[in-house]
Amino acid sequence: MKKALLLAAVLAALSFGTVDASRFEMVQKSIVQGAYAGVDSADFKEGKKTVRFMSVSEGANDYTLKAISKPNWLLNFDTYWTYSVKASSPKAAPDYIIEQYRDVDTGKYFYGVNDIRYKEEGRRAFLLGFDEKKKSMITYIDSDTMEKPQYSAPGTYVRKGSLFLGVGEYGGNWKTKPAYKLDWSPEAKWFSYEYFEHVAESPYW
Repeated sequence: MKKALLLAAVLAALSFGTVDASRFEMVQKSIVQGAYAGVDSADFKEGKKTVRFMSVSEGANDYTLKAISKPNWLLNFDTYWTYSVKASSPKAAPDYIIEQYRDVDTGKYFYGVNDIRYKEEGRRAFLLGFDEKKKSMITYIDSDTMEKPQYSAPGTYVRKGSLFLGVGEYGGNWKTKPAYKLDWSPEAKWFSYEYFEHVAESPYW
């Protein structure tokens, strides 16, 4: 695993060039309940634009989180991103912790979407950002594509201006868990990352 992560870091450095580390701040944090509780939503502002994350049921045992535009008076809206989960019962449907981050240097906004489940295994975290040209959300980071422990409880968080994807097992706090430090490249319009087995021992903690 360490060799693979080292190779990923080297490739990232070659692709993105030498850049200063990104600096992030958390702007807003909201909890959106699963559709077992009915439709729930939270609004986030990006200047004049509003991004709404809405939890809905799309059918029997099918629970979906959508990122949409703010509905107009006819209740019409654009759908930017969807994430669907199959759950054996309403009580097994996930809740979501959604955090809005801002890159201090560029002013660009990102969203950490953290899938929290209580009754069944399987947690997932995403890092999203709005693409103005495509008018949609881009998934920059998906914890399911990252190397991590078998029973991982991934989640995004900011500490001292650094953005992380924590990938440790459930329980404890982020300090005791492995993590990826995430850096935004405005030139490449993508994230590079660096893995730390003990994040508290990294120079960014």
